[in-house]
Amino acid sequence: MAGYARLSNGFWRGTAIPHRSAALLYVMAISWCSDHASDGIIADDELLYVLNASDGDVADLVASGLLLRGSDEGCYMIRNYLKYQNSSRQIDESRERERVKKRRQREARQDIANVPDVSPKDDANVPDVS
Repeated sequence: MAGYARLSNGFWRGTAIPHRSAALLYVMAISWCSDHASDGIIADDELLYVLNASDGDVADLVASGLLLRGSDEGCYMIRNYLKYQNSSRQIDESRERERVKKRRQREARQDIANVPDVSPKDDANVPDVS
């Protein structure tokens, strides 16, 4: 899915993450959650096997408070994710607006294509204004 995730310009200076590998994991987890429209929820398996996180990096993120244990066993939540990122509902609404926009554009092009050509030499189609 095409898109992007937001990261504060001051992230580099304001984080309490002790290791760069944990900071990179945090950024990758935000990107994964944005790509999958998961509202900031990521499974332990995704962290460990998809993002190739170490147990130490996950522990660092939990200790810093940036990653919270989810209510479901085996998942985590990125703290304040929905404060900065689009929710899955917002993403769905945006996609629907784009679909409607594209459909209207196609219909407008089709309407233009269906307009009959009027030749200036064709007097039969010119109304008498006298």
